[in-house]
Amino acid sequence: MKRLVVAYVCGVLFALGLVNLVFFRMARRRGAPRLAPSFSLPPRTMVDASLVGGAALFGVGWGLGGFCPGPAIVSVVTGATPVVVFVVSMLASMGAYDALEATAAVRRDGASVR
Repeated sequence: MKRLVVAYVCGVLFALGLVNLVFFRMARRRGAPRLAPSFSLPPRTMVDASLVGGAALFGVGWGLGGFCPGPAIVSVVTGATPVVVFVVSMLASMGAYDALEATAAVRRDGASVR
């Protein structure tokens, strides 16, 4: 059974990578998207500890909570306790990150806290 799961996951990851590669290249050749004046790509391309740590934390939260953040926000209207706890925890974590990031910016740059 483990081999089947591993084969399935590898197949999904391969398909994801292939589709992403093909469609990203097709989109880049267009020059501009249909509904916007230009593509909006992130300015940073470097993979650093902050990016890897954030991605890992996101994945762990998603796995432990059992909810994708977008559908969880939509599902909060059901009032189901697990969904509400997940969304409240997610929002609290986002607020804590913003506070920590602002504090770090003050220490680093001497900038004012927003």
